[in-house]
Amino acid sequence: MSYDFEELDGDLSCAEVARKWRSLLLGRVAVCTSFDSGLIVDPTWLQVNGHCITPTIDDRLLETWPVSHDEFCDEWWVFDIPVPSDFQVTAFCNFVGERIADYKKLDWEGGCPLDSYLLRFRPAVIFGNNKYTYIVRRIDAG
Repeated sequence: MSYDFEELDGDLSCAEVARKWRSLLLGRVAVCTSFDSGLIVDPTWLQVNGHCITPTIDDRLLETWPVSHDEFCDEWWVFDIPVPSDFQVTAFCNFVGERIADYKKLDWEGGCPLDSYLLRFRPAVIFGNNKYTYIVRRIDAG
């Protein structure tokens, strides 16, 4: 499976990224892997291994996309339904200052072996922000 890695211009929140790329998200679900370097808590959402899963993404959710109080170090993995039951990753965004183009530097145990995660879990999209805002899109994702 092939992916496109892109650093986005500007200091964008994940809500702004979600709205900008709405066509890639609609009808899918997203797993929050980092919410200001922690975990989002929403008791009405399903969970996988402690990570909250959004309801099916629609226009209403896109307009009210949750962001952490600093709108920083948030990351979302978007899936075709269902989310793999063994889903568990280290969020790339928590490596503050790392650019998505340099993600291979983190390919070590305790780091963020993104290639392994992509191969194993096959997300449609990943987006987040640390010092930089990024999106990773599966080539066939739409």
